[in-house]
Amino acid sequence: MLLRRFRILLSGFLLIGSLALSSCSVGSESELSNLYSQFARAVEAGRGHQASELISKPTEAHYAKLRDYALEGSRYGLRLTLYDEISVYYLRARYDRRALIKFTGRDIFAILVENGLAGVPDMDDFTLRDVNISSESATAKLATNDPGANYRIGFVLEKRNWRINDAPLRKTRDEVLAFRMVSYKGSREDVIDEILKSVGVREGFSRRLMQPIDR
Repeated sequence: MLLRRFRILLSGFLLIGSLALSSCSVGSESELSNLYSQFARAVEAGRGHQASELISKPTEAHYAKLRDYALEGSRYGLRLTLYDEISVYYLRARYDRRALIKFTGRDIFAILVENGLAGVPDMDDFTLRDVNISSESATAKLATNDPGANYRIGFVLEKRNWRINDAPLRKTRDEVLAFRMVSYKGSREDVIDEILKSVGVREGFSRRLMQPIDR
């Protein structure tokens, strides 16, 4: 009799635990979706400051490195992806050393958002799919009707709050652009020139922008 009661109690505890874990997982996915929606809307609307408040510390550190690279060049030994390279050229075209050195990584991210150099087009149209959550990080696919848009996004848990890690997005964004460059037989220099001009750098891709900002 006692053994039977014990088994019933154990089954109840296991059921409660299973439901709790299930609701926790669902809650996390819902939280990530809400965070992504806020981030995507801010990026698409060009609200740089609002978007920068949602990024993680590793993401902030990445954009601080882009600032340093714009100032000092190859001394920092970064292997720049195409969009990061364009971002560095943009910073060099728009700011002098005295102005640029004052910016934090979040400031740099906000500037790039405001000038169309962060995120992807129509970012608010994407939804999260195949969410993979670990204890302190998560990744997800960005789903849309465009079969050629194979993007991913990341998240980091910081002080019990989820924050955006855009490293997977930067990587997949460059892969999509590289594929399109090959498809349309465009050169890297031509693509850089075209994108810089589209965001207001009239000179486009020039030798001046390849050099670190003068002291």
